[in-house]
Amino acid sequence: PDRYCPVPGGGEPDCAAMIAAIEACTGVRCDPVVGKPSPIMVATITEMLGLPPARCIMVGDRLETDIQMGIDAGMATCLVLTGDADRARLAASGLAPTLVLEHIDGLLDDAGLR
Repeated sequence: PDRYCPVPGGGEPDCAAMIAAIEACTGVRCDPVVGKPSPIMVATITEMLGLPPARCIMVGDRLETDIQMGIDAGMATCLVLTGDADRARLAASGLAPTLVLEHIDGLLDDAGLR
């Protein structure tokens, strides 16, 4: 789950922050999360689509959820630099997305889908 949601001027706590707060207050570990980067999410979606992960592309602006989920699932990945991630974070992450785009409007051309 995402730790924070980027907003103008900074970030607001997101799902992972809320889960951590509840776990810290109660001393009880939450059940598994099925959102990003859970393999359960990928398995459910690819099964619904009738496609193997290798024929899919995960597009997102977050390295530790969107891109990590795609890589873990064996999908092509596209990091879009319009949200959370930037080139400095990408370099520090050690992750290697298939594509890195400044804006999503170039996806079909850069992926060779047009």
